[in-house]
Amino acid sequence: MALKSDEKTCAMQCSVNNGGCSHNCVNGKNGAQCLCPESMVPAPNKTTCVKPCGLNNGDCSHICKNTEDGRAICSCQPGLPLGSDGRTCSQTFSAGYRCGCSIHAEISGTKKGSILFDLPTLLYGYQDLWAEDINGTFKVLDRYPNFNSKLVRRQLSQEDANTCLNILQNCPVDCERMAKAVIDDGLSTAMTIRGSSGSRTIPLGQIMCERLVAPLHPGRHPIVFYDPGPKCGRPVSTHFLQDALCCGHLRIPGLLETYVWNKKCDGQVSIKDLIAG
Repeated sequence: MALKSDEKTCAMQCSVNNGGCSHNCVNGKNGAQCLCPESMVPAPNKTTCVKPCGLNNGDCSHICKNTEDGRAICSCQPGLPLGSDGRTCSQTFSAGYRCGCSIHAEISGTKKGSILFDLPTLLYGYQDLWAEDINGTFKVLDRYPNFNSKLVRRQLSQEDANTCLNILQNCPVDCERMAKAVIDDGLSTAMTIRGSSGSRTIPLGQIMCERLVAPLHPGRHPIVFYDPGPKCGRPVSTHFLQDALCCGHLRIPGLLETYVWNKKCDGQVSIKDLIAG
């Protein structure tokens, strides 16, 4: 029994301030017993009910989401895989199982020339395929839903994915897919780049010519290279871009000197090419 606020009348514990319970109260032989709704759990004080994620973040190391049936579902920040315990997130991807993808100038045959453009780096060893660029990590299919449209990727177990053999089987094809996903309009694909003077959006061909800083023999094509990492091999060519890259030297005394993408590959460049790009 408990004394009511008039300090004269006795009543069952749950009749006074709900027995001190935040939600449901049941009178028992030993006093009031607090009970929680199905979607909540008792706090350490045994009188307050909280959502599962409100108690030690649901034992999740990163993100916790409450369910209607009173469970805590753990997930990770973008780019970090959830561990086998279903609660702990790995802090980094394994550096040994990355597939670097980049586009280089064609020198002769498949020889690796100067780098023209960095594609996102593919990250292997997890249930989903992830990638990383200058903006951080992302799930490939979230950004490029049609990534697998040309050919379905092999489904690998967590254990199998962390082997050089399987990385070498996927890396060349995935770099080709990544190039086609990023460069959906050939060398005319508009790209936004950031510099000291701010951001600007220009065609990929112009970005490549500015990075090459040299004329390129007419008819040469940019080549996609894959790099499975030092543990698994060396960079190897995997795909020729369909468009030939032609870069011409443009110099206007006292004004500018740069290399300009010559879209028509006719050997002539002018300020109009730069402005049109």
